[in-house]
Amino acid sequence: MTLPNWNPRMLSRAARPYSPAERARSDLPGIGEDTRYNQGRSARQQIDYENDPAVQEGQAPEDGVDKSSAMRILAAASAIHTAACLLNGFGNPDEGDGLTEGAGVFQDASVILGAAGSDPGWHGYGAQTYDRRNSEQRARTDKMAALDLELAGLLQTQAAEVTKLRWEMGGIAAALAAAFPIAWALYMEPAYGPAVSYTFQTATAIACLGADTYLQKQQGMRSQKTGAAMDAVASRYGQIAGT
Repeated sequence: MTLPNWNPRMLSRAARPYSPAERARSDLPGIGEDTRYNQGRSARQQIDYENDPAVQEGQAPEDGVDKSSAMRILAAASAIHTAACLLNGFGNPDEGDGLTEGAGVFQDASVILGAAGSDPGWHGYGAQTYDRRNSEQRARTDKMAALDLELAGLLQTQAAEVTKLRWEMGGIAAALAAAFPIAWALYMEPAYGPAVSYTFQTATAIACLGADTYLQKQQGMRSQKTGAAMDAVASRYGQIAGT
C-alpha cells in the first residue's frame, strides 16, 4: 500500500535543517536567526519599558494606564474629605481650663469675704451695713464661680464632641485609603475591569462623603445648642455685674 502524494523528499527534508542556500530561497526565517531576533526584540522592549516616561511617572506598565486617572473618583472623594476635615480646626480644642482656674479664684475670694465680717466689738448701723454689703459681695462671688464652672463644663462638652468628630473623620479617611488598592486590583483584573472598579469607587465615595455630611450636620446642630447655652450663661454674667 502506498501513501497518496507521498514524496520521499518530504522525509529527508523534515529530518535535516535548511541549508544556507535553501534558507535564502525560503520564505521562512532560519530557526537560529529567529531565536536571536526574538531575544533582541525582548531586550529592546525591556529597555523601552524602563525608559518609558509613563512607567517612571507611576502609570500602569501593563497597559500604559495612568493610575491617577484610573483612581480619579477615589482621589476626588479623598480631596473633598480632606477639605471637610479642615472645618474642624487644628490643635487641641479649648476645654475651659482658664474658666476653671477663674472659678477657683472666685471661690478663694468667697472664703476671704466670709472671714471678713465686722469686728465683734463693732455695733450699730455702720456695722450692719458693712456685713450686709459684704454678704452681697460674697454671694456675687459665689455666683461668678458657679457661672465659670458652668461655662467650663459647656466648653468641655464641645471639646469632647470635636475630638470625637475628628476621630470619626479619621476612620473615614482610613476607609478611603483602604479602598485604593481594592479599586486598582479590580481595574487591572480582566474578569472585572474598569467598569467594576468605577462602580466600586463611586459606591465608596458616596458612602464616605455621605458619612461626612451626616457627621458634620450632627456636629453643627450640637454646636448650635451648646452656643445657645453659652450665650445664656454670658447674659447671667451681666446680670450679676449689675446687682
